[in-house]
Amino acid sequence: MTLLLVLLACSTQTERFTEALRAGPNADCSKLENLQMRGDCLAWKAKSQCEQDDLENATVTCESIEDPFWASECWFLVSDAIESVGESAVTLCARAAEFEEECLGHSSNRALMRLLSTRGHEAEALALTEATWLAFYGAPEQSRAKAEAQLVSGLLRRGRPFSKAGFGTTPEPLIIATLAVHFSKQDCMVSGVDHRSLTEWIPSALEQAGCSPPSTEVRPGRVSPRP
Repeated sequence: MTLLLVLLACSTQTERFTEALRAGPNADCSKLENLQMRGDCLAWKAKSQCEQDDLENATVTCESIEDPFWASECWFLVSDAIESVGESAVTLCARAAEFEEECLGHSSNRALMRLLSTRGHEAEALALTEATWLAFYGAPEQSRAKAEAQLVSGLLRRGRPFSKAGFGTTPEPLIIATLAVHFSKQDCMVSGVDHRSLTEWIPSALEQAGCSPPSTEVRPGRVSPRP
């Protein structure tokens, strides 16, 4: 009998949770007795409020969460929902506590991709990303490595053409790193790569990436036998 009552109570809580989530920004999470379940409900309510451009109430919602895990998750969800960058992201991500690093990773990627949308801002994107991580880690080498990895990832997402003009102000070592990752996943002869431009500009670029420029040798064709 006791087990049956427990199962019924759990079923009721799950139904209330599902019903609350359906209400989105108007969810009533107060009926959920389980602390973690109520925190989960409130975190997603805050996200929905942000999607309705109601950051003020989303902030109140996050601040009302008692469970530390879901309070941290709430600030992370809010940061992503409003696509925060810069100082706004730093403030929100600091409140995300255990998710702060991941939260900053999302926000710094957003800022980086916005700059990379226009060629010529690659060096600026690298410097901005490095400054973000330096403020978090306080370690220059670690921050630089993290920023460089993000820039390479961003260049790959931006896609081709891979040419001198296409890489803009990207530092030469990171151009080679980008090519190395790209060519490790795709055929070296992939179309859209300006081999001649790259090899004239950085003679060892493709070789260091594990590729060789396409051969210009003309192979003799097969001679058809005379009838």
